Amino acid sequence: MTVCQNKKAYSLKGHVSKAERNYLGILFENNQFMKEIYPEKTRDVLEVFRIDSWVGDFFNLNTRPITRYSFSHNQEEISETFIIQKDRCISCGKCLNVCPQRCIRIPEKAIIQENCLHCGACEEVCPNKAIRRQK
Repeated sequence: MTVCQNKKAYSLKGHVSKAERNYLGILFENNQFMKEIYPEKTRDVLEVFRIDSWVGDFFNLNTRPITRYSFSHNQEEISETFIIQKDRCISCGKCLNVCPQRCIRIPEKAIIQENCLHCGACEEVCPNKAIRRQK
């Protein structure tokens, strides 16, 4: 699920389970907007669920380059990253040329993680396979 508002986006992946039906009333008590969308008689079709564990990313699209922060709940891994294996990198610059965020630093052989969008373009063009996805 991805939600975007005011050029700020959240992406969330996780595991859900069915919750007890009595939570439906609590949800409607606390959300006037939902009451307008689902009048009393139409609420029987709704299911209540809870998110048990999740990983997500926040993207601030107002910054240049875009800023990304990862977060999680009840999961060990936050999200995947891309890393440069320094011993394999030949500093050719092909990765930087395809990076939409330009977040690769050739002299340091590093990727600035808070700007990386995880698109994988750098990994695809690396002639020496020095860039790899890490979980």
